[in-house]
Amino acid sequence: REGNRDMQALAYTRKPKDGEFLDVVTRQTLPKPQPTGKQMCIRVLSTTCNVDDVHMSEGRFFGGVPLGPSPSPAKPVVPGGDVCGIVDAVGPKVKKFKPGDAILGVHWPLHRSGGWAEYAIVNATWAVRKPDYLSIGEAAACPLSGSVAMDGVSRRGKIKGGELCVVVGASGSIGSFVLQMCVRKGAQVIAVCSTKNVELVTSLGASEVIDYTKGDWGDQLQATTQIAKVDVVFDCIGGLQSEVSAMKVLKRGGKFVTTVGPEKFVGDRRLGVSGIMGLVGKMVYRMMFGLGNKVSWQIAQGDGHICDELEEFLSDETRPVRPLIDREVSLWSPDDVREGVKCVCSHHAKGKVVFICDTPESSNGNYGSIG
Repeated sequence: REGNRDMQALAYTRKPKDGEFLDVVTRQTLPKPQPTGKQMCIRVLSTTCNVDDVHMSEGRFFGGVPLGPSPSPAKPVVPGGDVCGIVDAVGPKVKKFKPGDAILGVHWPLHRSGGWAEYAIVNATWAVRKPDYLSIGEAAACPLSGSVAMDGVSRRGKIKGGELCVVVGASGSIGSFVLQMCVRKGAQVIAVCSTKNVELVTSLGASEVIDYTKGDWGDQLQATTQIAKVDVVFDCIGGLQSEVSAMKVLKRGGKFVTTVGPEKFVGDRRLGVSGIMGLVGKMVYRMMFGLGNKVSWQIAQGDGHICDELEEFLSDETRPVRPLIDREVSLWSPDDVREGVKCVCSHHAKGKVVFICDTPESSNGNYGSIG
């Protein structure tokens, strides 16, 4: 492309209605983004699909909070929060990285140049160097899930070693990181997952596994008399039932750390103004007063300040991390992208759905409906 000024991207130019995300996504030729300040332009090698890509585009984030840039024909929006690639250019305030560096990082979704393209914008604060042992698919699975997990384990759960922890949703993209991080720090981990994932979470270091398909996991663990009271429960699925189950096993003064909150799969449905305010109220109340029995309630979010610790965790090649990947498909294959987005929206993906940014094909294709 002349002067390398243009790129291929999957983007949308109008706000989709509920369930129309892939109806409005098309392959387009767009100007290559230019970094400013602490931004970097990244030549994308791989990216992922996150459910927030869909929720934010359709205006359902956190039950209907209108976040994210407004798309238009003049200013298309490119999804994709996870980015793995090579630094192409840096803004004047970037000191840590230089062109040619292999990185993995987070594209902040309030901007419009995400990872579903040949080039994306990543803030240097949200980037870490890519370890050589990680494939480009594995590296793309790390930024968002890894930063949220690290925030939960290190900052919220304050895991130092010797604790007894429960990870609910341990076979998911965030839960699997939480499990591995806790094990790395010396904690004993009880994983909660379905029957088909028992062997998987055991291989990641879980000392015991509870199959939630066989009944309430709190009741099952409570019946295991040799298990002491739990120090921290990491909830990676959300919902009030997770809190009820956790309170059956948490010790007095324990911690409940969630990556979602009291609304399970928040963003799947619109809550309305009153519903959103009610949800915020529940969260504020829990942060202030906990869940009873002096159990604290905290929500893990992840931010750029946790990236140094995430980089240290990922870079230890003597104890390599194992990011879970549900599938790796080409970003330029309409059928594969459509099925990948459907898998993510079903909440049954076993790890991340990764899109490899290989050579764009000539056919634009029809990305079709999620529903």
